[in-house]
Amino acid sequence: MKTLDAITPGDLPRVGGKAFNCARLKQAGFPVPDGLAIASDATDDEIRRLATDPWLDSAPPRTRFAVRSSGIGEDSEGHSFTGIHETRLNVERDRLVDAVFECRGSGSSEQARAYRRARQLGREARIGVLVQRMVPAVTSGVAFTINSVTGADELVINAGRGLGEALVSGLIDPDEFRIHKRDATVLSARIGSTGQRPTAVATLSASQLAELGALVTRIEQHYGVPQDIEWCHDGGQFWIVQSRPVTAAGAAEHGSQKSEVRSQKSEVRSERAEVRSDPEWTRANLAEVLPDQLSPQAAGVYVDLLNLSERRFFGRLIAPESELGPMVKSFHGRLYFNLSQLRRATSMVGAAFADTLRSMGHSERIRPEDEIATRAPLRDVVRALPDFLRLAFYDLRAGHIFRRHEAMTANALARLAASDPLTLSDRDIWAAFREWLDLAPGAMTAVFVMSSVQFREDFIRKACRAAGFSYDRLVYPQLAAGRCSVSTQQAIDLVALAASARHDARAMRYLVENDGTFDDFRPALAGTMFLDRFEEFLERYGHRGRYESDWALPRLHENPAPALFAVRGQLQGRLRDSEGMAERQEADAAAAWRAFEACLTRW
Repeated sequence: MKTLDAITPGDLPRVGGKAFNCARLKQAGFPVPDGLAIASDATDDEIRRLATDPWLDSAPPRTRFAVRSSGIGEDSEGHSFTGIHETRLNVERDRLVDAVFECRGSGSSEQARAYRRARQLGREARIGVLVQRMVPAVTSGVAFTINSVTGADELVINAGRGLGEALVSGLIDPDEFRIHKRDATVLSARIGSTGQRPTAVATLSASQLAELGALVTRIEQHYGVPQDIEWCHDGGQFWIVQSRPVTAAGAAEHGSQKSEVRSQKSEVRSERAEVRSDPEWTRANLAEVLPDQLSPQAAGVYVDLLNLSERRFFGRLIAPESELGPMVKSFHGRLYFNLSQLRRATSMVGAAFADTLRSMGHSERIRPEDEIATRAPLRDVVRALPDFLRLAFYDLRAGHIFRRHEAMTANALARLAASDPLTLSDRDIWAAFREWLDLAPGAMTAVFVMSSVQFREDFIRKACRAAGFSYDRLVYPQLAAGRCSVSTQQAIDLVALAASARHDARAMRYLVENDGTFDDFRPALAGTMFLDRFEEFLERYGHRGRYESDWALPRLHENPAPALFAVRGQLQGRLRDSEGMAERQEADAAAAWRAFEACLTRW
């Protein structure tokens, strides 16, 4: 056993990522609760001696402790183990040994084994344990030192009352603050809807936000890369509980960013007479394209559109709304998918619900029983046979459906481009909008056909499992080297813009030194090659928005600041060779395929 002050880099393979990161921060002078790391190879007798360890005697009387797993590989990129390994909070001293054994044993639980098996991580589960003094938190939360949605170089802070477990697990709707790094200006503030506060009072004051902002910015500077930081405040000072590099997976762990799952119980009690059970809801997938609150008009349109389109597409594969509720519902301006309906649809095709969760980017919610394929009652499957046949027909004609969709989209765009909206009357604008609403349900068929590939994923997963080859290692390189989506091509073109700015001293200086508004970019950059190329970029992508599905938000041609933010972010990082990256991706895809073929046998 070692205190956080005594841990060295050589201890990482024994104490695990969580304990090592906390030790690194504490030794650098950051306010981390004092703790004791128990190595993964500690014997049971050594763990029992924890009860008499001198470190405990240094704690004030009646101190309670937080006991957390610190698995080897836990909190690493791509494998967070969120909700898999145990955490025990407010543990009294005489219960510490039992709590350590519980956390350590969680690595061998059925849930952990299923998680590791699903990710082909091997059977060995080495669990270190971190014991820390419990902070009596008044407020807790998560801070990102970069906006993981827009890429803006700003702080995004989520905060809730009390302990942070509910927030990190996505069980509450937290307050959210966006803060300018340089001067601590609050760019936006949204008060969460917990149902516990009679008035909309923010969890953090302006001075506390400035203090926390300065603290997490120093942590980012210490590590040299953007950080995802868990923090708490005891009424007197801030404490840091964890810090890790910001990744897509890291952002996904926190309910306000991506993977929030919630019960409908507290918010729609009046509907219980109509719905036989309380559905479970998720923001996964939807949070990627609609990460913020929608404007009222857009929210109403999307709820109606998605519910109508999904019921037409899936037919009897989903339950009647009177049984499990609608497929999509808006809570406080944010859209949620009905996870209970998706569970039902998965059982209708006899697949494991774990695969549905993975395809939605929701792997942290997988339970052991989700790995087992289940089958809906035979009578329900028989009733849905016409829908199965229709969906199979769609799959066979996927190419035709996509071509028809492209033609319909081109015709619609041509009609819209034929007139200037500024010259249209309100009646004409509404008529064009109604025309779009009439077309939209039919257009969604192509979207659902394109996204309904789980059975293909299942087939490839089974093939990889039989060959003893990693699914991720085979599939992801192929996807990376495949045809670019519009969003991917836009990102590639942004990288190219940054490369042109690097060779233009005037543009480089403006982008790096600007206060972030970029209001004067045209006169400031007049005559530069960068501006010419940026105007070409806006000509191609200016119709898109930061959250482009909400038409109430400015398009890039109306407010180019998000694109210039992204260019500046590229300039502040290392130079990226897009062509070289594409060549490496193609080489990686070919190498992965060859490695997979080498694992195949004749039988």
